[in-house]
Amino acid sequence: MSTAFQTCCPERNEVNPMPTIRVPYPADPEHRKKAFRRLSSLATRFGSVDGTPEAGTFEGSSPIGGYAGSYHSPAGVAEMVVEVTKKPILIGMSRIETELRKVLSADASSVG
Repeated sequence: MSTAFQTCCPERNEVNPMPTIRVPYPADPEHRKKAFRRLSSLATRFGSVDGTPEAGTFEGSSPIGGYAGSYHSPAGVAEMVVEVTKKPILIGMSRIETELRKVLSADASSVG
């Protein structure tokens, strides 16, 4: 990076943190387990998931780059918080959130 750019725009030297995604997630324990199994089976096609329906980590790779992060959802809370720490540059966070919502939409009637 040029010195001129660093001088005029010092905030650009900082690493941008990856955003947090919040998606509806079943509060009912049985529906939560079902949703988690569905998410895990999709994720393990390209990587691994280490955790429970309440919290854990994930990582993997795709043809356009690697991904990693963590998730948590306290028991009884109808929301999953996903923190993405690594993703392919060509995939936007809005796309990731949209895909998570699609996978979980089958359990939408049990969220809450």
